Amino acid sequence: MENEDARRSDRVPVELPIVVTGTDAMGAGFLEQTRTIMVGRHGAKILLSRKLAPEQEINIRCLKTARESDARIVGQLGSEGESYYYGVELLEVESVDAGRLKQLLAETVVPVTPIPIAFADALTDATLN
Repeated sequence: MENEDARRSDRVPVELPIVVTGTDAMGAGFLEQTRTIMVGRHGAKILLSRKLAPEQEINIRCLKTARESDARIVGQLGSEGESYYYGVELLEVESVDAGRLKQLLAETVVPVTPIPIAFADALTDATLN
């Protein structure tokens, strides 16, 4: 996993409900409802019960916005019980409308700190066209 200094954007703790689809490390297809842990403009930290490999591609759909984006597994960041934390890079990041981001985050519990352009808005913008 890339280190903090190599990130293109800051990440902040934001839990958003998501659905992840793809093929796990054993070759089995899956669809799993889960959540983000941290989000940023270019990626996120997510929790999944499936074992995945770096460079593997998945699809992430935000249940709050119904928008989706393909993503790449950057690496496993740890585990919790029988679930795994993964760093993911969004493959379809587009321009962001700050007003929509503020509205979405206002409905979500977030820290009281400046929030960079977040994963949720990238998911929204990736499928607007």
